[in-house]
Amino acid sequence: MPFLKTLFPLSIKQTCKQFLRNAVMLSNGRYFKLASNYNTPANSFLVKKIEQNLNSNTSSTNKIHNLQLAISKLHNLVIEPNQVFSFWHLVGNPSTTNGYAKSRAIIANQLQQTVGGGLCQLSGLIYFLALHAGVQITERHPHSKDIYADEERFTPLGSDATVVYGYKDLQFKNTLLHPIYLQFIITDDVLTGSILSSKNINALTIDFAYQKNATSTLVTTTISHKNVLLNRFSTAYQKI
Repeated sequence: MPFLKTLFPLSIKQTCKQFLRNAVMLSNGRYFKLASNYNTPANSFLVKKIEQNLNSNTSSTNKIHNLQLAISKLHNLVIEPNQVFSFWHLVGNPSTTNGYAKSRAIIANQLQQTVGGGLCQLSGLIYFLALHAGVQITERHPHSKDIYADEERFTPLGSDATVVYGYKDLQFKNTLLHPIYLQFIITDDVLTGSILSSKNINALTIDFAYQKNATSTLVTTTISHKNVLLNRFSTAYQKI
């Protein structure tokens, strides 16, 4: 109802939702396992580095600005064994008060301009890095729509992870026996993310297979190590 939307704007609802999510994590003890320290050692080993193009559009400047703000909260993050990475716990509310600008995002299955738009490229990059590191993904939400033509993609379809403050988070648990670290570099053209480890480990192999029809694409993600299958799952995307 319009009256209720005016009475309770989205920003308030998002804050309430995030408060409830934090309360649940407090009740089950997970909140105290959230990673929040920064200090990547000089002798760390690179597990995987991924470079993604920053596609140019009318809101590119604002998107890069938003990405820079979020990266400042994530660069050199340390995730100890059994600790949990939470995108929103670290980035916080992407509001105008916190310096974020309007940029393009998918809202209600449509491309719209929204404050904090563009952060899903960063969360998707982190998800893709986490898959390569072999940690446990505990919360990930794929986009419901595929907005890109194949020649426009900056990352494979299936490697995405949408985030909506208060509603959808990206979380993973470090199930390895040693700390891992996140690092980022952003320029006007390229977003680069790296996941590192205190021990020299091999990145897992991630493959995507596609079954397409006129209205949707089914993506099957296969995770393997030295040709040994570790996991396989499928995600459906509607064409926009």
